[in-house]
Amino acid sequence: MDDVPPHHLMFAIWSATQTYADFSWQICSVLDKPELTDSDFDEAATFLTKMVIQGCGVKSR
Repeated sequence: MDDVPPHHLMFAIWSATQTYADFSWQICSVLDKPELTDSDFDEAATFLTKMVIQGCGVKSR
């Protein structure tokens, strides 16, 4: 894993996930949907997990 500032990593994860909780109405508006589905949350979780792991330079052995 790359040497990343832990506070900024936590802020990034926190802000990305909190957006779905606090601003789901905006996300629905952008996606032109009446509400978010389990599939939407699964897609977001998969994307954010990949973004954090790759962004931190995590490599498999």
